[in-house]
Amino acid sequence: DLYKCYNTFYNPSNMLLTITGNVDVEETLKIIKENQATKKFEPIKEIVKKEYNEQLNVVKKNEKINMNVSISKLFIGYKINIESLLKKYPKHYVLRYINMYLDIKFGQLSEYIEDLRNENILDEIDFDTIYSNNYIEIIIYADTNNTNKLKEIICSYIKNIDIEKELIFDVYDIYNKLNYQDFIYVINNLDFNNNTILIIDPLSSCQNEKN
Repeated sequence: DLYKCYNTFYNPSNMLLTITGNVDVEETLKIIKENQATKKFEPIKEIVKKEYNEQLNVVKKNEKINMNVSISKLFIGYKINIESLLKKYPKHYVLRYINMYLDIKFGQLSEYIEDLRNENILDEIDFDTIYSNNYIEIIIYADTNNTNKLKEIICSYIKNIDIEKELIFDVYDIYNKLNYQDFIYVINNLDFNNNTILIIDPLSSCQNEKN
């Protein structure tokens, strides 16, 4: 399976090469083309995605692992059926706004998270989401000296959240615009963009973009 994954995805036709800096564009392209011309790659086959029937029930409710760490780690996984939301809105729209919703609830500026810090129950916290069929899997990971207490508090908090009722898209449109504002600010930063960005596809056309 490892070789199959490598041969499927780690192929130049499925990759981008990005170069930044004060470089000679034509000379750089020449070097890359000459380098790639000396190599042979098997044609990439069509990628077939497997369908998995995700179930709502939990396979393993609890697991404790003893490790040599300076502070205890807590991981909480939560599964939410979003089928009804997907019937009303496009998938990418729903997923983006759910992440914004969770950022408001569990992000660094959340009042709820700040209260937990002030009570010395929580040190650091972050979250991630995985989409599978009609489910969103929320993974919350935190550093704490009181895992049992924090687990009880967060699980109780999550159970009382109704994403579908609380997901007011007009409000999150404002939040979305703020995210775009931050992104535009970053890409307008000279240190971030540097002088020249080259995007190369070795097995097809070569394209360069100048800022």
